[in-house]
Amino acid sequence: MKLFFLTGPEFPAGHPDDQKLFDAAKAFADPAWLDWRAPAGPGYGDVVLIRTPWDYQTDPYRFLRVLESFEKAGARLANPYATVQWNLDKIYMTELAEAGVDIVPTHAFARPLQELTEFREAGVHGEWILKPRIGASASGVLKVRDAELDRIISAGFAETPRIEHVNGQRGAGSIQVPLQDLLLQPMIESVREQGEVSLIYYRIDGEAVFSHASLKVPKAGDFRVQVDWGGTDAAYSPTGELIATGAAWLAVLDKPWFYARVDILEYAGARPLLGEVELIEPQLFHRFGARSEELCLRSLGFTK
Repeated sequence: MKLFFLTGPEFPAGHPDDQKLFDAAKAFADPAWLDWRAPAGPGYGDVVLIRTPWDYQTDPYRFLRVLESFEKAGARLANPYATVQWNLDKIYMTELAEAGVDIVPTHAFARPLQELTEFREAGVHGEWILKPRIGASASGVLKVRDAELDRIISAGFAETPRIEHVNGQRGAGSIQVPLQDLLLQPMIESVREQGEVSLIYYRIDGEAVFSHASLKVPKAGDFRVQVDWGGTDAAYSPTGELIATGAAWLAVLDKPWFYARVDILEYAGARPLLGEVELIEPQLFHRFGARSEELCLRSLGFTK
């Protein structure tokens, strides 16, 4: 059986963090790295594990078509196409809120603008985060104050910084994003000092099994925790209560999944808030989990 690790031109042989998983997979299958933009794809009975196609947001609908073609060819996709399609647009956060999940307050400009006044009045201060509905690695994320937000709303678009992918290399650039393609959130102050906790789960026998956690902290003066913007990450030991909270949030999902990363922020020293639930191509920080590779393979049905 072929086990394809789906990647992109930036990591043709995979990210170093996935190397132990790739090696462990050799006990069960014939693993190979596959660029999602490559013309050849998997066939019936193969398994495709989405790992590092970290340029997918430059052509997201082509990415979806590629994943759909894998499933139509009879391959088993992890995570499944329907789940990826749902998770691609961050407006899913508002769906989770309606289902009772405590999320970072999120306003979709695709909704009537009259809702915006009430949303802004509920904010505790005048700093805001604008982020693309489709995006990754904080590409396109912008921090603004009230006056700048008013200007952006009036203009109908925002010029946001983004990570550009050219010939497999990353660079910095900017892009004008229409208002309806953006989400608005209040700036959560705890991120600057405390960072963001990522909980890693694998679904085994229908249950969310916790593996390990990472703490991501931004560089001084920034709010973005990703290493692309100077952030750092380290192993983290969450409380049992936080682990249970993450699992409860995942139980709300009505989509199948094999792996999930739950990103959590602390709101004003009080309750934890969901920043995002990553079900497409999250970095899983295997190096921080003693059993991460084993649990990942078990979630795919590979057991000795």
